[in-house]
Amino acid sequence: MQLKRRTYRIGDKYRICGGSGIESDKIITILPRSAVKTDYQCIPIFEGAYKPVNWKTEVAILLPSGEIRTMFKSRLIRIDENNNAI
Repeated sequence: MQLKRRTYRIGDKYRICGGSGIESDKIITILPRSAVKTDYQCIPIFEGAYKPVNWKTEVAILLPSGEIRTMFKSRLIRIDENNNAI
């Protein structure tokens, strides 16, 4: 049996699962990688970033407050237009 690989399309809405810190249960939007500005070591330029981005396990997100961050793919739950989990 082959596992189905989840795709994270730009503009899709997701909910951050509970237990993910202060961003828990917020609804976010997926952004393109180019939205995350990085320094010469590929470390994102925003408060709290301390390691290079691994795009295989992380995606760029837009928080409801307008902040651009990165989030682990395993912490995201896809939702539909009525905010119901898919």
